[in-house]
Amino acid sequence: MVDALYLIVYDYICLRIYGVVDMRVDDANELGAAIRLARKELGWSQAFLAERVDTTQALISKFENSGDGRIDTLLRITDALDLQLLLLQKRESPLWD
Repeated sequence: MVDALYLIVYDYICLRIYGVVDMRVDDANELGAAIRLARKELGWSQAFLAERVDTTQALISKFENSGDGRIDTLLRITDALDLQLLLLQKRESPLWD
């Protein structure tokens, strides 16, 4: 079970699971992989997530494999996974090096 999961998006993305070191995501493929990781941490199948998001398993698969998708779909996915999207200025973030 996931204690805390945060997805932070601006010019980079950070995923935090169980308070582990933040994982910086620099491109769409890594975003898809982060979504996959969050889904698997919950023990959910792509089909189960798709049902919760009111979309298809194929769309979830495409998103996880390429990060390609619509913003509204990303927001529904993150909501279903209980993730929070935050916009941060790079200069104000301690995660930027």
